[in-house]
Amino acid sequence: MDNLARTHTEVAAVAESGQVVMLEGPRAVVRTKSGTTTVRRAASCLLAPEVGDHVLVATTEDGQGWVLAVLERGGAREATIDLQGDVAVRVAEGKLRLVAQEGIELLTGKDVSVTAGAFRLTAAAGAVVVDQLAYLGRAATAEVAKLKLWATSFDSVVERLSSKVKRSYRMVEELEQLRAERVDWAARKNLSLRGENTLLTAKSLAKMDAEQIHIG
Repeated sequence: MDNLARTHTEVAAVAESGQVVMLEGPRAVVRTKSGTTTVRRAASCLLAPEVGDHVLVATTEDGQGWVLAVLERGGAREATIDLQGDVAVRVAEGKLRLVAQEGIELLTGKDVSVTAGAFRLTAAAGAVVVDQLAYLGRAATAEVAKLKLWATSFDSVVERLSSKVKRSYRMVEELEQLRAERVDWAARKNLSLRGENTLLTAKSLAKMDAEQIHIG
């Protein structure tokens, strides 16, 4: 323990305030009453200093110096929290809330991953632009007042499809095909089939049953 104490040399540091006059990469040139010094940003100083900022610096006798804190912003309106390497924000208890008056942007060149017990998104308007989208889930429920879809191609493969609507309108400009093992159409009132040419073909049996049958 005594050897460890003897090898540890205490270096006194002097703290004073000054103004950032120049940035040289990760270092800042600060003018103080003692003169001009080039210092690094301390690890605890998360706010990146800009030219014109009033900062607190600490210098040692061996010529080292650090920006401890940004005391007052100069002409820069944008504040940048500059961190190196992986960063984790941990909240042991309670919630984490980000509040901004003008908006929040998330920018990354790689992936954005969200893992939560429940996900809720509320907005007055929204736009999603995705080149490729894959959804994997057990169930999906949507309640919308109006829905429009424009697509060049739409393919779906389902085991069972059920829909209940009050009115249904469908317009096909060219061709519509139906291939099924059995087709059952039932109308409580009228069933109308119209076309320039109407062909009914049955391989085994064609049957018409009604109280009245009018042809021509």
